[in-house]
Amino acid sequence: MRNPIQLIGLDWGSSNLRAFAFDGAGVPVERRVSNRGAMKLASPGAFERTLDDIAGDWIDANPHAKLIASGMVGARGGWVEAGYVGLNADADLLRASASTIPLRDGRSLLVIPGVKSDEPDVMRGEETQIVGAAVDSGLVVLPGTHSKWVRVEAGRIAAFKTCFTGEMNALLREQSTIGKAISSPPSIDRDAAIAQGIARARESTDWIHQLFLFRSRVVSGAIDEAEASSELSAWLIESEFQQMRSVGFDETSVTIIADEALAAWYERVAAAFGVECLLKQGSECAANGLWQVACAR
Repeated sequence: MRNPIQLIGLDWGSSNLRAFAFDGAGVPVERRVSNRGAMKLASPGAFERTLDDIAGDWIDANPHAKLIASGMVGARGGWVEAGYVGLNADADLLRASASTIPLRDGRSLLVIPGVKSDEPDVMRGEETQIVGAAVDSGLVVLPGTHSKWVRVEAGRIAAFKTCFTGEMNALLREQSTIGKAISSPPSIDRDAAIAQGIARARESTDWIHQLFLFRSRVVSGAIDEAEASSELSAWLIESEFQQMRSVGFDETSVTIIADEALAAWYERVAAAFGVECLLKQGSECAANGLWQVACAR
């Protein structure tokens, strides 16, 4: 007989929802995924129906299980606006500041807040992954639509900055004349193109002009569009690295929280700076972070 579920954890992002059922030792004994992300749901009723669909049987069969969620479910326009805590956040502060949503069966769902810096910069969902990554001190990078560079000190989020890299990449490819000239997906195997993208980003400060050259070099026949695609990705990530290192995120080693495909691009650019990378899977960090916050004081 399977041990009863003690915690149901939800990593509820903008586009997707990941659910984890934990046993008493904090091991996810079952996982589920849904494409019903927080930004696709328009009402509290829609959120609760989605919770029932993805985890209703877990909830019914385990009346003593607690429920906790992180991510855009707690954003403005989500199920509840969970707000933000300040810097130096850790599992204890996140747990103490969590919002509560009452459920129909008399239980409640804890929603973890985001983190806000003095700048202000914000994160929501990444704070839980950082807790789950179990980095005591060091630099953590979370590539994505909005890449986060986070300095952790004594297990606390001491400083962070966000880069628009992923969204910029999507905008350029999907809504600009660059995208009309470059239709091929980028490939991590195009070594020469990646090296060229890194070199171009390092040698030039006129990035507005450089962006246009990605189009003009293709339409003039100076470069193959498949090569330009990989060069553009390397150029964007190299630009991110340069800017973050220029404002003090210049450690010689970094923990990257991402899937393997995206992490490979960051590892390639990091190597150009002599930076060593330790890769951790985002889903594993999210699961562990949900458990750690749920069990905090």
